[in-house]
Amino acid sequence: MPDSFKFIACLLIISLYTLFPVMAQQWNQSSLTAVNPYREYAAYAGFDKSISIAAALRNQWVSLPGSPSFFYTGMHLPLYLYNVGTGIDLQGASDGVLKFRMARVSAGKALGVAGGTLSLAGRVGLTQITIDGNAIRTPEGDYTDGVIDHQDAALSNSSYAGTGLYWEGSVFFEMKDGRPDFPFLTGRRTMWTFKIRFLV
Repeated sequence: MPDSFKFIACLLIISLYTLFPVMAQQWNQSSLTAVNPYREYAAYAGFDKSISIAAALRNQWVSLPGSPSFFYTGMHLPLYLYNVGTGIDLQGASDGVLKFRMARVSAGKALGVAGGTLSLAGRVGLTQITIDGNAIRTPEGDYTDGVIDHQDAALSNSSYAGTGLYWEGSVFFEMKDGRPDFPFLTGRRTMWTFKIRFLV
């Protein structure tokens, strides 16, 4: 195999990895995806066949300062006239000196295909990350007598905030059990899902 082909193949593989977020610890993990698939998959909007509202609140290690907390609230519904599912959700988390907030809206089109219903959707939103400079502690810093001196030129005592655009594409397929209902009205729930997310 020529070296130029190996180089191009290696470059392609590396560039594919850049499409996916890399995180040491993933934010806002939820074990309730089976109860609220819309939170993870925008294309699921409307598949509950009615207005669906979900909320979650979690606090861990509440007696420790900077303990993690998380909230989520969301709603989605079908618009049968247009074979569309739409929804909105808000979520936020606090982990030590970091605070995360996100607001998203989505819309997806349901299509009757052989064997079930296919939904293609998009979701857009704004995400914000805030860091409290007063709460940061560095090993070299001086924090005696109420004075906050990080001994680091890159850190200040103020809060930092950054806001970015979030978008996601999502595909959802639900098999039906042979009944000719369409859309959103399926029997046995067998699901295949795929999504891709971008954060700028």
